Order: sequence, then structure tokens, then C-alpha cells
Amino acid sequence: MSARAAARGPAVLTALLLLAATRASAEAGGLASYQYTLSSTTGVANSTWAGITYDRVNDETYVVADGLVRIYNRTGMEVFRFGRDEDLGFVNRVAVLTEGDLVVMSWLGKRLLTRCDFRGRPLQTIELQGLPATVPATFAPDTVEAVGDALYFVETSPGRVVVTDTSGAFRDYHDLRALAKLVKRSDGIGAVSVAADGKMLFTVPTLFAAFVLAPSGEVRQFGVKGSRPGRFNIVGKMVSDENGNLFLTDKLRSVVMVFDGDFRFLGEFGYRGPRPENMAAPFDLAVGNGKVFVAQARKLGVKVFKLSLPAPVPPGAAPPPPPAAPGAATPRPPAAAASSRP
Repeated sequence: MSARAAARGPAVLTALLLLAATRASAEAGGLASYQYTLSSTTGVANSTWAGITYDRVNDETYVVADGLVRIYNRTGMEVFRFGRDEDLGFVNRVAVLTEGDLVVMSWLGKRLLTRCDFRGRPLQTIELQGLPATVPATFAPDTVEAVGDALYFVETSPGRVVVTDTSGAFRDYHDLRALAKLVKRSDGIGAVSVAADGKMLFTVPTLFAAFVLAPSGEVRQFGVKGSRPGRFNIVGKMVSDENGNLFLTDKLRSVVMVFDGDFRFLGEFGYRGPRPENMAAPFDLAVGNGKVFVAQARKLGVKVFKLSLPAPVPPGAAPPPPPAAPGAATPRPPAAAASSRP
């Protein structure tokens, strides 16, 4: 047993039995199969639109809800929790550093940025340092992500991103609204994530669009409005797996859509309904090691799916027909509209 697992305490037999009771192998259109819902010793962990951070190295999942951070092991059982205390206050978001420490964004009378050990014990306060005049004085990040030795502090709706080192020293600034040439004030950013290769992924629900900002500065856009498979209705968050595939939630259609790195539609899974594999207004999600973690509304918690993606499509080749929605015919999906903005 690792020191991390030992420090947090082993999962007890009753917890494992409860988890086993929630497992299912219901197929989600052949693309992904439902495995379980994150749970504790008392049963399924109920939460509404929780924040999810997945540590691919240690195969642990951090779920932030109601000011607490709950940590789940590879079998989906809660092994530790912290937050809502005199040191951190109400936790809003967590990022995992490569060496295993955490960056915790919380509120305790004011916004706090704290570097903690893997059990949430504070090590040092992080202050944003050396911000240039191009960063608005009102900059107020609401989420943080860690990629390599960089931290990305995001103020989501206005699309402002400050990049620092792990101590908070300024490196770069990005105005996503300006880069995406968004003119209307109503066209706010829906969600932002950062891929392992430094690409910034963000959505604009009012435009039924998703954007990919490459480290080179190139911005690509895709998305088609509609209710058919592969089309956007109320798009939520977009994340990337280790192979560059893109996963997007759609809150109204209650699905997770999957595209390859060239925006070719691979399929979708979820849908509203009472079955274990169904979802209710999914928003945040995380992906890695062949698993997808999806946060939902209505206190339905975080569901975990195992992926069965098709083999990568060679550049320029037509993708295979994606799985159809349950009970539907199998029409060929529309090509995703894409544009490039240097």
C-alpha cells in the first residue's frame, strides 16, 4: 500500500460492498460503458454540478462541492476529505501539481490561494506576482488548473487567463474573448480547461461553439447548433484526453460528445433517463486513463464511464459512422463546422 493510501486510510469492506452494488455494465451507445457513481461508506456521494479534478498519475479523483474536497481512489470510494475549516474556509477549486501537492482556491472572508500537501494541509500562501497593466485590476479568478510547472488562473465569463509558475510569478496573459473575436457582451465564456500540451479549450454556449487555443496563438472553432447527435444545444465544458480527443458536455441534451483532434465526431453517450448510464444536465467533467468522470445536476453526483473509442482516423480520412442515440435511426452525423483564426 502506498504512503498516500495509508495516510488517508484503507477503504473498509462495507464501502467496497456498497460500491459493488452501484456498479453496472450498461452500454452507452458502444462508446462508453457506465461503471459506477463515486461513493462513500454511506452510499452514493450526492452532489450537484461539482467541480472535478482527476490526477492521472495517482488515479485519484478530487471532487469539490459545498466547500469540501472529497478524494476518491481508483475504485471510486471516498478515502479522505478536507475543507470548510479555519485554515482554508470554503473551497472552490483544486489543482494537482506534478509532485503531488495541491493548489487550493478557497474563500475565507477573501479569496485564498494555498499550496497544500496531498491531505489538504496548508504549506504556503500563493500570491499573484508581477501582473502587467494588461491584466485588469479587477481580475478575480474563479478556477485554477495546473499543467506541468504552470498554473492557469481563470476568470471564466470574461475569458481572462493569467499563467504563472507554481509560486504565482507572472508568465503570460490571455484574453479569450478577444482571441475568439467575441463582440457581444452576452457571448460569455461557458467553461475553460487546459490540455496537457498547453492548449486552452473553451466554450461559448450562446454561439453553440467550442474553441481551441493552441500555444502558437492559433484559434480554431467548431460546433453546429441542433439536437441531433454531434450538435450543440447548451454546451458545457470541454476537456481533452491523452490522445487529443475532445469531450464536451451538453446540459440540455444531457450527453457527453466526443470529437477527435480534427473535430470529427466520434459519438456521444448519456442522455436523460432513469438508467444507470443516463445523465441529468451534465456540466463539469474530467478524463484520463480510459475513464470519464461526469458531474450532474439534481444531487446525482459524479458518474464514471469506461471508454471504448474507435481507432484513430488518419488525417484526411472520413470518420466511421458514430453510434446512434438509443431508439433512434443511424443517420450520418453532420460535419462539425470549423474555422481557423490565426
